[in-house]
Amino acid sequence: DMCGTVRGKRFPSEEADKVFTSGVQMPQSIYFFDVTGVNEDILGMGFSDGDPDAQAHPVSGSIVPVPWASMRQAQVLMTMVDHEGTPLML
Repeated sequence: DMCGTVRGKRFPSEEADKVFTSGVQMPQSIYFFDVTGVNEDILGMGFSDGDPDAQAHPVSGSIVPVPWASMRQAQVLMTMVDHEGTPLML
């Protein structure tokens, strides 16, 4: 998020193709958490607008292994787009 806190979703490896081809739904409000993890409903976005989802897509070349995990895992940076495929500019 904007404060440097890692936020995301976990997916089993069997769903990797879907994540990399179709993306995944994430709440747009993920951009509005403060350093304590509170969403203050900035600009009327979050609770007051129903907290709509946007499509998140992997950032090319950002997938890396998670060396500290006890099982084989990887992580990838994602970017969010609106329903027309335009990057969210919140």
